[in-house]
Amino acid sequence: MQICLIRHAEAETIDLIADHDDSKRALTSKGLQECDALASALKKGGIELGTIVSSPYLRTLQTAERLRERWHTPLPQTILCDHLAPCGNVKEIRDFLLSLESKIVTVVGHMPDLAILGGWLIGSKKSQLLFEKSGAAWIDCGDEGKPGKGKGRLTWFLTPAWCQVISQSEISSLEQSISG
Repeated sequence: MQICLIRHAEAETIDLIADHDDSKRALTSKGLQECDALASALKKGGIELGTIVSSPYLRTLQTAERLRERWHTPLPQTILCDHLAPCGNVKEIRDFLLSLESKIVTVVGHMPDLAILGGWLIGSKKSQLLFEKSGAAWIDCGDEGKPGKGKGRLTWFLTPAWCQVISQSEISSLEQSISG
């Protein structure tokens, strides 16, 4: 299984939510732009999303859906996983991923849980992956490999700044081809 871990994009602060319910925080306009840049960078890199699995929190679901909206056909399926809500258990997440019939899975979640999951998959709690908002990492568990403690290999790690550069270079290339 190939696993793409993505932290949700920038969301509203909790004090803007009437009942201060963290699960209801929506993406900001900057967060939507971060999603667009991430989708552009992933597509340009030839990455497939496979099945998208998202935390049920609004900001993660919006991140997943924004990526999906910017994707090419066939559109990936989005599935909610309660275990991806903050303070989820990595073994329950693993079991959920194993229940899917997809060789590629994109997991959209929260910090510090994604860092813990990533570290667990590559076999080291000390090697937690520190995701920025809309950051992404690819963990290769092998074509027939099943996710588990130490079964994965970190293949790449993307920061939002890198995605923005790639996205902007794509826009610059398009502008040059139009004006040229």
